[in-house]
Amino acid sequence: MRLSVTTFLILAWVAASAPAAESTSGRTASFASIKAAAAGRLFDLGLALGQQGRLDEAIARTLQAIRLAPAHSTAHYNLAVFLSQKGDIDGAVQSLKTCIELDPKNANARYNMGFFMQTKGRTAEAMAQYREAIRLNPEQALAHHYLGVLLNRQGKRAEAAPHCRKAASLNPGLNVPHCPQS
Repeated sequence: MRLSVTTFLILAWVAASAPAAESTSGRTASFASIKAAAAGRLFDLGLALGQQGRLDEAIARTLQAIRLAPAHSTAHYNLAVFLSQKGDIDGAVQSLKTCIELDPKNANARYNMGFFMQTKGRTAEAMAQYREAIRLNPEQALAHHYLGVLLNRQGKRAEAAPHCRKAASLNPGLNVPHCPQS
């Protein structure tokens, strides 16, 4: 594995600040635990940078975290959020696919995948993702809302109405003009 200078420096910092683990050859920290700690710090840094709107830096740090811990599903989810905020929907979809492969029960990832599929005009895929998000988290108001909107567009008003009512009850401030409630 080839490490960037920044990743190497973070690994060195983590190694220097981490308590050493006991081993048969004395007190040494394992590379795996250092790598995991560095990935965690990079993940946290990426999240903080994203919250500050520093998206390019957030993406770079999150990608470094993913290189160190490729099975970190939340890092893939955050990367999708950052990429979508930059307008890279295709990149966001790829990151969400990885997140869902790693954590199929992530209702927020399912909702976001549905939203991106809907924006791409892939209605059947969007509806499937919304349904799965609702199955995983029945309180997912936006998934109910958008599923109701899509069902209504297909002329399935009776099937749409319960989703629209549920969305409105979960989030009373939700604007539902294209979502029939009766």
